[in-house]
Amino acid sequence: MTVTNHNEQIKPILKSKEFANLIGIHEDNLRKSRSTGYLLGRKAPAHVKLGRMIRYKREDIIAWIDEARVEVAA
Repeated sequence: MTVTNHNEQIKPILKSKEFANLIGIHEDNLRKSRSTGYLLGRKAPAHVKLGRMIRYKREDIIAWIDEARVEVAA
């Protein structure tokens, strides 16, 4: 099952803390990923900077999660 099945349950724009909680990591990891470009060993998802606020778009989060999907041979 992918997160795309639950689009309605995720806000259209998430704060860093909300995104971190969604994927079960500490918010500091997201802060670091904005500098390094990597999160959990993969290219970090895009973010939006509005003044000093950082936000993540739902569709970017879903795409980032779906890219990590691994098909298992039966």
